[in-house]
Amino acid sequence: MTLPSPRYYVYVLARPNGKVFYVGKGSKRRVYEHDTEARSGHKCRKCNTIRKIWKAGGEVQRTIIFTTDDETEALAYEVETIALYGRKNLTNLTDGGEGASNPSDEVRARMSASAKAVHASPEARAQLSARIKAALASPAARARMSATAKAAYATPEARAQLSARAKAAFASPEARARMSASAKAAFASPDVRAHRSAKQKDVLASPEARARLRVQGQANATPEARARHSAAMKAYYANPEARAKVSAATKAGLARPEVRSKLSATMTSRYASAEARVDLGARVKAALASPDVRARMSAANKAAWARRKAAKATEPET
Repeated sequence: MTLPSPRYYVYVLARPNGKVFYVGKGSKRRVYEHDTEARSGHKCRKCNTIRKIWKAGGEVQRTIIFTTDDETEALAYEVETIALYGRKNLTNLTDGGEGASNPSDEVRARMSASAKAVHASPEARAQLSARIKAALASPAARARMSATAKAAYATPEARAQLSARAKAAFASPEARARMSASAKAAFASPDVRAHRSAKQKDVLASPEARARLRVQGQANATPEARARHSAAMKAYYANPEARAKVSAATKAGLARPEVRSKLSATMTSRYASAEARVDLGARVKAALASPDVRARMSAANKAAWARRKAAKATEPET
């Protein structure tokens, strides 16, 4: 492999089958120095992987994927590439970007700007998307990612940490506003909505996916889960602004003929068979057989009528 003429580069080390196991940033002959470390008996996951490849009669594949004369840009690209592959799928000990010793605030800001600039163009984002899709196209890769995610959140402590981080993020009005603006911008595009709809239909076309969803639904049907969901919904709708937002969004959606047409078609197809109608009737009867359900429905109807009456009383007389 010919070394690049720019001063810095980002490279990957891969197994003989092409699976990347290490991402690095270097200069001069750094890309070759890992072999020296492995031969010297250095103990780390990276060197152990290299020695296993040699023991099986294979050779480490080295590929330089990015070159630049700006070290900050190289460090930023290293961080981006490690994030792309996922550090849990690599032998890297860190998230990258440690090549510069004790970077100043200015250098860190430049690294952040460079990382954003690397994927700022549609072409770069398309390349990143293609690489991710190629990685996720492998059932083995998906299985590994699923196992990793399950293991990461298998303990109550890990789940508690995730919950705490999510709550901390949503506690900030600025964070909520950014997420809301981002979601609205994404779904403002008909192409994005069509893409999401097609993906959802593809997923639901699989009997295995539908079975998983049923299992998840049954797991969430416990009295404790229903009580948590009910409490959360009551707390949300106790806020007049929240009710107004939901009402406005519903009215805006139903004001579009294509939305009404889709809803009508969905309901018609869902209850086209006699079995589906019988099943719906049975579920409604079972729900109404519960005194608690009837009491909740009655209370909800009374509250709704009280709100309408109060709203009408505040309307100016004509």
